[in-house]
Parts: sequence; structure tokens; C-alpha cells
Amino acid sequence: MNNKKISVGYIQKQIVYHSNQIIEKYKDKLNIICANKKDIVKCLKQNKIHMYQAQITFLKQNMNKCNQTTNPQKCRDLITSKIIKIIKKINELKTK
Repeated sequence: MNNKKISVGYIQKQIVYHSNQIIEKYKDKLNIICANKKDIVKCLKQNKIHMYQAQITFLKQNMNKCNQTTNPQKCRDLITSKIIKIIKKINELKTK
């Protein structure tokens, strides 16, 4: 078994990068999804919330990759901080 450890920054950046790709894919489709809806603002808001929830799910599912790093706790803390920022965005959308 390979016991080589990877830098925290590398793994964290890869996980965040791929989670941001989820956001980009959703953003490209938002206007299409909501184009024919009566309440386009409500549709956009609901779909943005769903988009951010998908990003959180991805981050949580990939947090175990932090175990491959030189400092797993630091890696988990960095990803958790990203999750907290996303939760704040969701809460802002819900209060609008």
C-alpha cells in the first residue's frame, strides 16, 4: 500500500475546484430551467439553494480525502470553512 502523503493545499484546492465546477454547471442551466416559469425570481432562488446544497454534499463526500494529506485536520478545517460560507449564502437566499 502506498503511504505517501499529499499536501493539504493540493487536496483542498482540488476538492474546492471540483465543487465550484458543480456551481458553474448549475449556473449555466438556471436561466433555461426558469425561463418559462411564472415566478422566475422564486425559481432562480430555489434552484440556487439546490445548487449550493449539491456543492455542500460534494464537499462532505470528499472530505475523507483529507486523510491522505500531511495534516488531515487542517484540510478538514479548510473544507468545513468553505461549507460554512456556502451555508451563509443559502441562509441569505432563504431570507430574501
